[in-house]
Amino acid sequence: MSKDIKNLYNKHINKPCVIVGSSKSLNDFDYQNFKGIKIVCGATILRINKEFNPNYLISSNTIFPIPNIPEHIRIINSFNKLTWIISDTGTFCDIWDFQKKNFKKIKNKYFFFDERHFFKKKCVPLKKCCSFIEKYPNRTTINETLSNLAKVKFKVPIKGISIAEHALSLALILGCNPIFIQGVDLPKKHYSAKKINKKYYGAKSKKADEIIDTSIKLAKKKYKKFYFKNYQIKPYVSQIIKNIYFFFTNKSEYDRDYNNSKQIFNWLGKIAIKNKKKVYILSKNSMLRNISVFKYMNFFSIKYKYSKFFKKT
Repeated sequence: MSKDIKNLYNKHINKPCVIVGSSKSLNDFDYQNFKGIKIVCGATILRINKEFNPNYLISSNTIFPIPNIPEHIRIINSFNKLTWIISDTGTFCDIWDFQKKNFKKIKNKYFFFDERHFFKKKCVPLKKCCSFIEKYPNRTTINETLSNLAKVKFKVPIKGISIAEHALSLALILGCNPIFIQGVDLPKKHYSAKKINKKYYGAKSKKADEIIDTSIKLAKKKYKKFYFKNYQIKPYVSQIIKNIYFFFTNKSEYDRDYNNSKQIFNWLGKIAIKNKKKVYILSKNSMLRNISVFKYMNFFSIKYKYSKFFKKT
């Protein structure tokens, strides 16, 4: 079967699901007794402490999880019945090479998606990820795929800032309803950064922080080598300037393209409404509460209203 996510269309039609981000509020949900589908965003899988087995992991970055790193594969394989939804374009865009042998080591099912080549346009300047356009000539980006399946005009050919955007696209492709979003705050500032040396990865987990720190250090080394090898000094210096800016302003990486992300979520919310899917934001500190197409409701109210979706304890 093709590894294209369009093959997952309506696989869980009208089944409830929860999208799990890494903010502190991720623990404010009864995952163990939830009867629905659980979609975990990227490195959040390191912070759930094996309290539940997620159905899906969705990722799109060059830090974690990376198929080229044995330790990352070991972590992915430690979860039973997990399906990994990985952006090959987001993972293998520069420092990492796509190698089939690494995917043969993955015990779980996996599907690929493109999150950047809208209308099949290549990057400027050209990047490694552009080779996937030729490799999969009939494939569209995840949001274009959703647009085609939902029969809604595609209106957001822009990149956002969070894997949570793709997680919501996935939930809608899967046909889930209702959709709960827990632990996705997207803070513009590191509101807890001063207490943890300007670092903010999410809900507390010493082990998760250690793995992410190691992964970031490895990526930094590879980026430095990659930029100088390809005589690309400008992006390397640009990234250093951005890091200095974030450090002194206390702003988070989510501050970049913040409005783009709001546009994408708003568009996704309208698709949900058109298809009679309800989307609830469960974190009181979430940026998503500012988007009118979503409804905020705390977990206790959700569990009361949708008690049929939870096992009796």
